Amino acid sequence: MERQIEVVSEHELQPEDREALEEWSRELFGEAEDKYDWARPDWRVLVREAGVLAAHAAISQRTVSANGEPARVGGIGGVMSPRKFQGKGHAKIAMLRTHEYMRETLGLEFGFLFCSAPLLRYYQRLGWERIEGPVTFAQDEGDADWEEEAMVLPLTDRIWPGPPIDLNGLPW
Repeated sequence: MERQIEVVSEHELQPEDREALEEWSRELFGEAEDKYDWARPDWRVLVREAGVLAAHAAISQRTVSANGEPARVGGIGGVMSPRKFQGKGHAKIAMLRTHEYMRETLGLEFGFLFCSAPLLRYYQRLGWERIEGPVTFAQDEGDADWEEEAMVLPLTDRIWPGPPIDLNGLPW
């Protein structure tokens, strides 16, 4: 199987890829996408199989506040693969590439992601650690708190400072 993995900046994303990702997002996440205003990512990891887009993960670089301390994170969002490509390891490949990119190219301290409880074990197998909240983020109507799970991936030897966490902007 011929796979290609690329990291592109948000402004380099091709219109046909953007359209496919919007379609996947609606199909996989449904109305949950409409619950919040989301930040536009800085980078996108794209995995293709024989030239066809098969998986995606987005990275938003930001300094958040964790227990009153600044922490440089790569917020991961939009981890997805369309149904016909699921179960083939494409999303895992996208995630592993995000880890490498955040550590080696961006020099960040932590990866940070939101997920639902059923996905905890999947991300834990990839090295992510569940963290305690509260996690607060900006919305047009004022600050909001994340109601599901949050996880970090240590990218250096720094220990996660702990709660409370303020994303200092929109969620990713």
